[in-house]
Amino acid sequence: MSIGLNIFDTSFGNLEKGKLYCVCCTSHVKRINLLAQVSICLLAQHKGIAIVALDYNKPDMVKELKEAYRALEITTTEKLSLWVEYQPITTYSQIQDTLQRIIYRGKNVIDVLLIDNLIKIRTDFHCAKADMCIAANLYLLKMLATEYKIPIIAFAELYPDKALRMPLADSEYIDKMVIFHTPKEKVQEPIRYNAKVFSTSHKMTRTIQREIPFSLQVGEEIINNYRL
Repeated sequence: MSIGLNIFDTSFGNLEKGKLYCVCCTSHVKRINLLAQVSICLLAQHKGIAIVALDYNKPDMVKELKEAYRALEITTTEKLSLWVEYQPITTYSQIQDTLQRIIYRGKNVIDVLLIDNLIKIRTDFHCAKADMCIAANLYLLKMLATEYKIPIIAFAELYPDKALRMPLADSEYIDKMVIFHTPKEKVQEPIRYNAKVFSTSHKMTRTIQREIPFSLQVGEEIINNYRL
């Protein structure tokens, strides 16, 4: 499956089961905008997704999903559900529990798992340093993608701290990465040697234009083209 957005499809190609993809953003890039656009484009292809958000609460996430829905000009009417889990403080085991709860609702209800913010996930292991925690979670997320046979897209803030960028640059468990920065920002080293780097001045356009009807349900709130 492809995401349906030009930059991501050029960088990632088709999303493959068991693969871990990373979207890193410098501090002035609004990751929630990218997260919402990726979510809407996947849903427009009738792909089941789950979002685990650490930095954004449910009202903010719903607002951004509505904005992305409008901006991408998707005409929809048929119902399709979306699971949004808000965990301001989370661990890897909580993410796994969330995934299990979704999957137990029915087979093949989830095609892609989206996670934000990778840097803030607490590992279940004792790690003396933050960079070791990030490295451990990359391994665990890769194992989660393999176990459930789904692609995982992990969003992360690219902190100025070199030690926190190092595991993202070196990890063998990341299959592909894109990095976004504002035109006034410079992406500091180290970064992954094969990462694709884009400025937010690049226009995000859809690569899949067909209209597939759905409405969006987030918790008890239903979002559809009539109520937007």
